[in-house]
Amino acid sequence: MPDPTFEDLLEFPARMTLRVMGVASPDLRERCLQRAERVSGRAVEAVESKASSKGNYVVHRLTLTSDSADQLRAVYEGLRSLDGVRLVL
Repeated sequence: MPDPTFEDLLEFPARMTLRVMGVASPDLRERCLQRAERVSGRAVEAVESKASSKGNYVVHRLTLTSDSADQLRAVYEGLRSLDGVRLVL
């Protein structure tokens, strides 16, 4: 039996929370929001941010609704391409 594809595992539209870890900067949160909204064509529903213990890094949790697997992949790629972003989960 073939392995299930990403599309097989999720039902769209799907509400997702993406975690974006990056170098702490005053504008990273806003750049993440703008990129996610531009790529998805939808407003980000919620944002939570948490700085690392030394304040060098920050994690932004963006909650949004994705209409398709391709759209979700595009949002991931868009966020990963931002300067200062180290990891997107």
